[in-house]
This record gives sequence, structure tokens and C-alpha cells, in this order.
Amino acid sequence: MPSLPIDQDAHEESDEQDPGADSVESDRGPFRNHVVGERDEHESILADKASPVAPATVGRSPFESENNMILANVSLTPSTTALPGSAALQQIANGIAAWALIGALVALLLGAALWAVGSHTQNMHQSSQGRRAVMTSLAAAILIGAAPTLINFFFNTGLSVR
Repeated sequence: MPSLPIDQDAHEESDEQDPGADSVESDRGPFRNHVVGERDEHESILADKASPVAPATVGRSPFESENNMILANVSLTPSTTALPGSAALQQIANGIAAWALIGALVALLLGAALWAVGSHTQNMHQSSQGRRAVMTSLAAAILIGAAPTLINFFFNTGLSVR
């Protein structure tokens, strides 16, 4: 690409208008002779010739085709004896469930007492708080007792998905 001539008048006018132009070390400032003109170590992208580059491809790699794609057959069979420490982990889960049931029992007793005292003293706020504590502790006990069955149900439902 031939270089275009530089307008010397424009060059001199820009020096007069730009007070900081003298601080540039060389004759070539940021707006002077950057894209067109003489080319040195700073070549411009616009002035470069197009380099021979292969066109970009989007999609599958050449090693992957739709016909020879192999899906891995993965299976899952949970076993409590497959890993060491599984018996200890089961004991920990049983202990946590026992503590949770004890906590639900304590919450039920405190809620029932709060409900009774609130009803006896005609304190509606205390009575409703007691009722809420009783219902919450009963729901917690139901969830704790049904947890293994719920987990197994949803696990088996997930296995039936094809």
C-alpha cells in the first residue's frame, strides 16, 4: 500500500495548537504520521498487508464427527461397604438424627408450655408463638423420620430417568 503524503501545514498547525506537543521526544507524536506515512518499528494494523491466515472454523473439531461419538455408560450403585469409614459415617448420621429428634421433642414441650401459659393468661402473642413452636417441631419430626425414605424415593426416581 503506498504511503500518503503528509500535509506539512497541518503538522505545523497542530504544533501551534497543542502546548504539550514539544514534550514528545521524537517528531512523531500520537496523532502525527501514525497510520500512514513512513513505517518503522511501529507498524500499523491498518497499513499492514493482509497476512495469509487460514479461515477460522467454528463447530466440531476434525477428529469429532456426529457418527463416531461414543457416550460413556455410567452406572451408580451406592454401597455402604464400598469405602472405608462408611459404617462410621452411618453412625454419625444416626447420631445427628437422634439429636435432631431430641431437639424437636424439647421444642415441642417448650412450645406446648408457651401455648398453655399464653392461653391461660389470654396473651394472644404468646399463645400464637407456642402454637407455631408446636407445629414446627412436629413438622421437623416428620421430616427427620421421613428423610431416609424421601432420599431413597428421589434417588430411585432419578435412576428411572432415561
